[in-house]
Amino acid sequence: MTGIRFGFMVATLAAIAATQANAAEACTETSEGRRFQCGEWHVGRDIDEMTDAINWTLMTYVPNAGATDTWPSLSFFCRNEELMLLVAPGTYVFAPYELTLRIDAAKALTLPYQGAPGTAAVIRGKAVKALTKQMTAGQLARARLNTIAGQQTFTFELNGLADALALTPCKP
Repeated sequence: MTGIRFGFMVATLAAIAATQANAAEACTETSEGRRFQCGEWHVGRDIDEMTDAINWTLMTYVPNAGATDTWPSLSFFCRNEELMLLVAPGTYVFAPYELTLRIDAAKALTLPYQGAPGTAAVIRGKAVKALTKQMTAGQLARARLNTIAGQQTFTFELNGLADALALTPCKP
């Protein structure tokens, strides 16, 4: 059942990416010359009927039309009073990697994930819930994904993350 649930989640993210791709725009180059951003983040909600209609808070990166880059999709959802984070890596992600959720310099949480590229993973914990509950509506949050080896680092600034999480309070 767990595999079905996670498979459904990844399929949902893929469907969102396929249907919400926007018009092509010039990519912002990094100092290394890599394409840094060729799309936009979409924040929304979905309901998984297979898990008793739990509200899922979704964040997925939607590449612009024609862009070849794929970036990680981040999905937050609540289960058993824990905020769980599902990461579907993109082509620029190489395992092992770690994800840092940061509100500001004083509030950050780093979560290691020893997974394989191209597979979905779930990182969970009450510490994640405690961190996100400190966020206020409209506050800027940053999700930073980087390889442990330090070869690549991507930082995503997500306006509206707190508002999206507020729509789905964690309840048992």
